[in-house]
Amino acid sequence: MIVERIWTGNAYRNFNYLIACPETGEALAIDPLDHEKTLATAKVKGWQITQVLNTHEHRDHTGGNDAVIAGHRRQADRPLPRGRAHCRGGPRREGRRRDQGRQDRRA
Repeated sequence: MIVERIWTGNAYRNFNYLIACPETGEALAIDPLDHEKTLATAKVKGWQITQVLNTHEHRDHTGGNDAVIAGHRRQADRPLPRGRAHCRGGPRREGRRRDQGRQDRRA
């Protein structure tokens, strides 16, 4: 994975992040308040943002979500997935086991 830290230069002193897969070029945008810098960085690097993650719900972290999602739609002509994490094995399926230390719970 490649991590790109983007300085927003705003009064909140925020950073936005892109985490990209070097093999697929897919990227995760984290707290993309400055959506213009986030989208521009992804474009320069040749990455396509496929997911958005917010560390918490404050507006200085979520303020660029809609613009990043709209930017993704213009690039990919398909909706950005919401609410499901996709990883190497694909999305987690209901009932698959997940190890949680001493306890084994259903996902």
